[in-house]
Amino acid sequence: MNAPMAGPVAFHRTGDREIGRRLRSAVQGEVLFDRASSGRYSTNASIYQIEPVGVLVTQSREFMGPVLCEVLAEAGAEVIADESSLVDPQAPAALLARAGRVDVLVANLALAAPSTPATDVGDDEWRLVFSHLVDPLPRLVRAALPQMIERRSGKILVLGSASARCGRYFPSAP
Repeated sequence: MNAPMAGPVAFHRTGDREIGRRLRSAVQGEVLFDRASSGRYSTNASIYQIEPVGVLVTQSREFMGPVLCEVLAEAGAEVIADESSLVDPQAPAALLARAGRVDVLVANLALAAPSTPATDVGDDEWRLVFSHLVDPLPRLVRAALPQMIERRSGKILVLGSASARCGRYFPSAP
């Protein structure tokens, strides 16, 4: 799915090259920010140069939050950088109510990666990880969709990590 493209990448809006370059320099791993990839993902950040829109970035000081806030603001987006915890089931709805108009929701859900060996992970740790990385997402979507549906426009971008695909090295027990 994320195979490298053959041939040169064609950018299609003013500023795409610069935004793509900035993201590639700030992010370790793959950044797909070109014409071919824009259909696979929910939005292309260059649209912010055409019309400023409200972009809500959750957990803005964690994971991809800092670089996204910086790059999107430089591109002309009105960034709503939120640092609050989304563990409480009511937190996503309260956040969207505080934010007002949100044209793009960036669900940047983060938690410091536990280092417990898989054989030792208990239910409490499993629940902790899900309460931070999984449970908030449907709540955020439920809270954001009504205004997007009413306007007949809006985007939801869910950030993820390749760590599930790549894993982390821990030596086997002797």
